[in-house]
Amino acid sequence: LGPDVEVVGTVGIPESYGFVPPFTDRVEKSVDGSSVEVAGTTFEFIVPPLLDMQHTTWLFHPATGAVFTSDGLGHYHAPGECAMTSRELPDGIGRAGIRGYHEEALRWLRYVDPGRLMADVRAVFASRDVSVVCPAHGNPIWGEDLPTYLDDLEWAVEEIAAGFSLP
Repeated sequence: LGPDVEVVGTVGIPESYGFVPPFTDRVEKSVDGSSVEVAGTTFEFIVPPLLDMQHTTWLFHPATGAVFTSDGLGHYHAPGECAMTSRELPDGIGRAGIRGYHEEALRWLRYVDPGRLMADVRAVFASRDVSVVCPAHGNPIWGEDLPTYLDDLEWAVEEIAAGFSLP
């Protein structure tokens, strides 16, 4: 990395990756609501309640109301639907695609209390004026479709958790 490059992320403990990157002297711990300016626009960090690994980052862009989620709030869709939004999908996003994605990508969901997790997920959106959610894995979800998506996600998490039992 050159001296003019700034790395922005939400990793609070870079050493946990097994190495200490050369730029860690410039790393600051990002907390929910802290912000960073990138190319003249401000983004707020969200502590993600749905995450894949410690590097998961969610950002909120207050100027547009866009939430960018990495890993959480994804879903599977049919071939040829990659460039569509929730408004354009012929059958909507659908519970099966939400469950399938989260069951495979976030295997720890089988161990959670669905109500508690979903309260945390819903709190992220209740405190922000969200126009669109842009998941890393899935189609953009327009704000008016978000309540249905969250209801379907809650159903999916309940199904995932119910399908697992300790021996």
